[in-house]
Amino acid sequence: MEEIEKQVIQRALERTNGNRIQAAKLLGISRANIYQKMEKYKLLSHDHCL
Repeated sequence: MEEIEKQVIQRALERTNGNRIQAAKLLGISRANIYQKMEKYKLLSHDHCL
């Protein structure tokens, strides 16, 4: 189940060109929640740390 959730988040991020806020809206979850899930699944990108 976790692998499916990870894939869904990855696809949402791809569809929004890495925009985490838009990806969260697309998934119907909060911005804080997508950050937590990205951390959990090691999906944090170094590109967003600039």
